[in-house]
Amino acid sequence: MDQDNRSRLCVPHRQLCPCRRQSGRANCRLDGTGKHVACCEELLRCGERPMMTLAGERTAEGAISEHVVLRFGGVRLDRLKRQIFDGETPIPLGPRGFEILLALIEARGDLVSPEDLVARVWGRVHVDDGTVRAHVSKLRNALGRTQGGASLIQTESGRGYRLAAPITIEDKPSAPVREPRTQEGIPQSPSSLIGREAAINHLAALIRQNRLVTVAGAGGIGKTRLAQAVSTRLEREFPDGAVFVDLASVAKPERVPTAIATALGKVVLSGNPTEMLVAGLKDRSVLILLDNCEHLVEAAALFCEAMARGAPRVRIIATSREILRVEGEWIYRVDPLDIPPADLASAQQALSYSAVQLFAERAAAAGSFALGDHEAPYVCALCRALDGLPLAIEMAAVQAGALGVRCLAEQLGRLQLEDLGSRRTAITRHRTLTEMLQWGHDLLSSSERALFRRLSVFAGSFTAEDAAVAADESHPAVAVIRDLAALAAKSLLSTESDGYTRRFRMLVTTRHFALDRLRQEGEEATVRQRHALLMLERLRRGAPVQIDDVRAALDWSFAHGEAYTIGLPLTLASVPLWWSWQLVEECRARVDHALESADLAADPGTEMRLLVELFASLLQIDSHGRHMIAIAERALAIAEKLGDLPHQLRARWSLMVNAWNAGRFKVSAAHAEAFRELGLRNGDAAAILVGDRLTANVRHAMGDQIESARLLQSVLERLDRSDTPMDARLVYDQRSLALSTLAQVQFLRGEIGEAISTAQEAVREAESRTDPVSEFYALQQAACPTAIFAGRLDLAEKYLTRLETYGQRHRPYASWVPSLRGMILIRQGEVETGAKELAAGIARLDDRGISANHNRFKAELATALIEMGRLEPASHLLNELERQSETNGEGLCDPEILRLRAEIVRLSGGEQAQADALLKQALRVAVRQGAAIWELRSATSLAALWAASGLRTQARNLLGPICAKFRESNETPEVRAARQLFSTFA
Repeated sequence: MDQDNRSRLCVPHRQLCPCRRQSGRANCRLDGTGKHVACCEELLRCGERPMMTLAGERTAEGAISEHVVLRFGGVRLDRLKRQIFDGETPIPLGPRGFEILLALIEARGDLVSPEDLVARVWGRVHVDDGTVRAHVSKLRNALGRTQGGASLIQTESGRGYRLAAPITIEDKPSAPVREPRTQEGIPQSPSSLIGREAAINHLAALIRQNRLVTVAGAGGIGKTRLAQAVSTRLEREFPDGAVFVDLASVAKPERVPTAIATALGKVVLSGNPTEMLVAGLKDRSVLILLDNCEHLVEAAALFCEAMARGAPRVRIIATSREILRVEGEWIYRVDPLDIPPADLASAQQALSYSAVQLFAERAAAAGSFALGDHEAPYVCALCRALDGLPLAIEMAAVQAGALGVRCLAEQLGRLQLEDLGSRRTAITRHRTLTEMLQWGHDLLSSSERALFRRLSVFAGSFTAEDAAVAADESHPAVAVIRDLAALAAKSLLSTESDGYTRRFRMLVTTRHFALDRLRQEGEEATVRQRHALLMLERLRRGAPVQIDDVRAALDWSFAHGEAYTIGLPLTLASVPLWWSWQLVEECRARVDHALESADLAADPGTEMRLLVELFASLLQIDSHGRHMIAIAERALAIAEKLGDLPHQLRARWSLMVNAWNAGRFKVSAAHAEAFRELGLRNGDAAAILVGDRLTANVRHAMGDQIESARLLQSVLERLDRSDTPMDARLVYDQRSLALSTLAQVQFLRGEIGEAISTAQEAVREAESRTDPVSEFYALQQAACPTAIFAGRLDLAEKYLTRLETYGQRHRPYASWVPSLRGMILIRQGEVETGAKELAAGIARLDDRGISANHNRFKAELATALIEMGRLEPASHLLNELERQSETNGEGLCDPEILRLRAEIVRLSGGEQAQADALLKQALRVAVRQGAAIWELRSATSLAALWAASGLRTQARNLLGPICAKFRESNETPEVRAARQLFSTFA
């Protein structure tokens, strides 16, 4: 072929320029006179794919023909229709394959390197050599071979490719044919799409009904893959096919129409390519997927509007971090994957959440990973920490093989975004999380960037007012609202609303990126301080706060020299927050840290308040350790020195409760009386009332049911008359606590129906105050045991189930469950199983150092042992109970202990006189205590003993008056047993 023809074979709408001879490329722009306009490198830098035929361009030979057809190796190529034919039969070839072929033709037999093909065909999208080889191989197969059997495309290993066939030009245009469906269609993902089936169905329905749907969401959330999946599902519904247009590599808005034309396989022959595309598609049914529109949002919007007006059968799916805001646009916001809660126990449960499914699949693909019950909590924690963001989860899953899921979960907060790894084959901005976020950050205005990085101090959600505080006075309120809206529209913030207030939130990965920018700008200390002071101000006035923000503010304050100015006040102000969330252990840790982090010798008031709060939280964990006594005594000493009555009361209450839990009721009684005396000396009616309630509790435990009932009735009457919020004085709801103790007293006094009603009222009262500690107390101390002793086992089971729920949320509450469960089993006839459960429950309470009410549980266990004939261990247990009663003053079960001792004497063949004496003593103690239930049990045992000795009249005279004390409505197992025995004496 002569030089003239070789020159003509250069792209007809491009001419050689001087750089062609130096660079070996033919992609340089010339104007109509042959003057050099731009070289290929410049065209590539501006994002243009230099393959479009532009109207008005001329070759060196003059005006370009309307149709230019080339022939080589038996193949005919129509440049303008962008098709190739074998004879009259079209050969399927996608846009990229066609562009590779053009590049080889334009090289006129010269070698074309893989790098040149990537630059021309893929632009800025990262593509490896394997992808190029695959496309060339596909093209080689489509073209076939020469008559001699040689391939039309030759490869020089490591250097490139060339076309190995002579090329001729036909002036005759090809016969008109109907434009075929696009051959490449929608690219397929190499991995499965998890957790998006509902989204696919929803989006498909939207596309069928609307011309334009924008799939919006944060970077890395899976917009592209979701849109691809929907497009693939719908592709067959569009007779003229579906096309994927990736705008990521298009740098300038004016290049958007030409990029779309390229994907559609069209050549631009007009000065207005959008009009040309609309005209070409006006009667065609095509689905266009416009991917990555956010940096070209205006240009994409103009194209979509034009297409909606002029091509009614075209449907467009656009993916963008920012919506297009055009008429007729429907928006679908992609949510993160489902993430599991913190309390899942098994891998099977965890795998019901799509975030965990994705992690498990990707981790397994990256190595030998299998999700088991041991790994499940760590994987769940990872998925929560990454907010269910698919890209972040995939990158973390790859690292799991090297680090292990436990290490990865524990170190995640300290890892940089780059530490999560990268994906070599991803588009540039998705290779790492940082590059993904930098892409969106670069599209922000300077004002939006400033607000974006300052908002990173919020660990949870925040309001516009919160944002204004973080932004500072240099950012006017109007500008804050404007920039918040912009950041939300660009998917850098997510939004939520409760119907009254709109709140904003950053995904964790986005927040880490923004926080890095805050540090780079040297603003972190200033903005963190504003944030911490905001948390303090909100807590002090009882305004809602996000718990993670309080944590972040506390951590920063103590770590950056703000312990005295912010850290200590914030610790004290946050105590009610921890209690409201039942985060007692965290409360203890925070208060303990505050005490250790600051020298409080010059501020005894703060030390006193911290000590009181430390005791309150330890009370829920350690119960009665000696160190707790020291804490409360130190707080009391400071409070007395400062004349601080409220904290004297809190400290005295702490000492009383500590002694109560340890079963030291004599000591507890002294502290309760001292508490009441404090109230009397200071004329504090509320303190007197609480002191009376505490005293009533102790009197009940010591066996004085008469005085306990009198005090409790007085407390409840005063509470009914008072407007004082008693629960604010000592944290707990005083009315519910008083009712709980009264229910126990009423049962022992034989008022069975009243006891059950009072216990139910105690639970309702605690529920109405949303006081979980008081509700737990009502269930554990009153409702559940009263129902058990009354024989209402169905009601007892209901209450026990609620207690078990509390125990799952807060470990200390679970300690009482086994004992109560054992008592229910014993009464259901499963005596041996119940006794084992009850013994285990008592041991569990012993481990926690809780001895209060132990006598009730141990007396029940002794009863079960006697019923099983195990008299010796029952006797040892009763000996232990007698010692505790004498030492600590817990006389609650004294009559029952004496009765059981008599039963052992009787069953072991001992002297009847000894059993008789023990039972008479039990009767006297029960009457003195005002405990009618103990009196009835002792009288029943004594009557049975007398009847067996022939003293039936005495037995009848003893038992009759006592049975008469119990109304028919007060039926219990012991009442029924006594009446049945009495009936035998008639």
